[in-house]
Amino acid sequence: MIKRGQFMYFLRLPTVLKHLGVSRSSLYKYIADGLFTKQIKIGGCAVWPEHEVKKLFRYYQQGESKEQIRKQVSLLMSSRKPKASVKKENAS
Repeated sequence: MIKRGQFMYFLRLPTVLKHLGVSRSSLYKYIADGLFTKQIKIGGCAVWPEHEVKKLFRYYQQGESKEQIRKQVSLLMSSRKPKASVKKENAS
């Protein structure tokens, strides 16, 4: 968890692929299967928070079950701050 005053670092797709040792299509299959967190779009680039990649990499290294990894992915995704919602005012 990132605390106030700390910086969040992001990894781009080539770096994530290098860390995991998988192909691009394999990574996106993991995402579709709930075995890896979804990317964040920043200026047209796909990036992942570094702490998420490292945490999931450790889970894969330790040989955790797919169910355990899915739970972790779900927790990581829910810990991301939600997008600001825009309230529409009723025109009356």
